[in-house]
Amino acid sequence: MPNDGPRSGGNRPARGDWRGAAGAARPRPGGKVADAGKGHDWARHKTDDSTKLLWIFRAKVALGVVAIVGLFAAIVWMLPRPTTTPFISLVISEYQYPVAPNAWAYDDVENIRRLLAREGENRTGGEPLAVTDERQIHWRADKDEWLGNLRREVDKAANIKWYQTLGRGPGKGCVIIYLSGLGVVDDDGHACLLLPSLSENDSLFDPARRISMRELFDELFYDRDDQRERLPRDVLKLVVLDAGRIDQDWELGLPYNPFVESLKAIVESELPVTNLFVLNSNDAGQKAW
Repeated sequence: MPNDGPRSGGNRPARGDWRGAAGAARPRPGGKVADAGKGHDWARHKTDDSTKLLWIFRAKVALGVVAIVGLFAAIVWMLPRPTTTPFISLVISEYQYPVAPNAWAYDDVENIRRLLAREGENRTGGEPLAVTDERQIHWRADKDEWLGNLRREVDKAANIKWYQTLGRGPGKGCVIIYLSGLGVVDDDGHACLLLPSLSENDSLFDPARRISMRELFDELFYDRDDQRERLPRDVLKLVVLDAGRIDQDWELGLPYNPFVESLKAIVESELPVTNLFVLNSNDAGQKAW
């Protein structure tokens, strides 16, 4: 009896192989066909995001390094600069009888120079200090020549750029002037320094042998021709005065020497010099040895 059912190898369509093309296009909802290459977009996007994050991290590290270096440079810039403090020493010692000698004056200068040099080595690596001593100024010259030498030394200090160093700010510079001599007063009671005699016939009471402290301060720090200070206004001018070795001297007509009282009045008066400080070796009624 003939069998009308399906037979193996008949006209029935063959079942699709499970190993068929994996990339075969399948219809998507909406009737569109998916592209086989779009399946790996998520991997490409992930790689791009990782690259961006890596560059952002590198930029942050670079900015951090720049910030640290800039902060360190700012701290170094704000630190005090190693500078040289000008030191000018003015010693008058060539007095003749009956004036008492200005003993140990040069030894005092050398001690101060060694002290400042040692301090300079600590701060500046041993740079030389601006020093004027007796080998540069001839003390037996006349008063005008003597004052001219002093002014030139102050002008040298004014040309030094130690007070123009960036970051130091105002009031950080200083000039030290050491004056050693015999302090007396003139006929009007004004504080003066006694100058050496120019000849054996010079009188102790000759006005040419005295220089007023007011005149000395003006000559050192103020230029009357240009009506301005020789040194910048914000620079500290420290005058160390060792002139108190005479408390009384009948030969000079001084039963009592009011040098200190007169000096104090001059310093406290309206001097045309800013930031001037005077450190004297003795007080009223005292004698400096």
